[in-house]
Amino acid sequence: MDVSDVQSLIEEKVPVAGFLGLAVEAVEPGHVRLRMPFSPRIKNHLNIAYAGAIFALAEITGGVAMLSAFEQDGCTVLARRMEIDYVRPSRSDLLCEVTLSDAVIAENRVAVQAEGKADVILPIEVQDERGRVIARVSAFYYLRQK
Repeated sequence: MDVSDVQSLIEEKVPVAGFLGLAVEAVEPGHVRLRMPFSPRIKNHLNIAYAGAIFALAEITGGVAMLSAFEQDGCTVLARRMEIDYVRPSRSDLLCEVTLSDAVIAENRVAVQAEGKADVILPIEVQDERGRVIARVSAFYYLRQK
């Protein structure tokens, strides 16, 4: 799938992505980068990025990265749990880039083939335009054979 395919997919399957203005900048198996523009749609009462919008950016980016790595194997990906630490406020576009290593992909493919399921812990960071970390997320995904 290319950038435009993934953009269409997330806007169709996760409508809040379109509302938030999420833009897919890069996608390849196990790697995704999304941008969320700073706009009135993501601001809170303090005129900074709303915590829920930051969370949505991280969750959607992680989910797309998981799908890009495992969907071709006939796997279903579900978010099981997420822990987020908000590091600093932001008044800029936000970026989230997630890469699953070849080792993590291979290890979890073996687990799914052997047991029909796997649990994947994915570290995620959300950064501002200057590269400063805005939030750190530990995302726990459940991977199972369809």
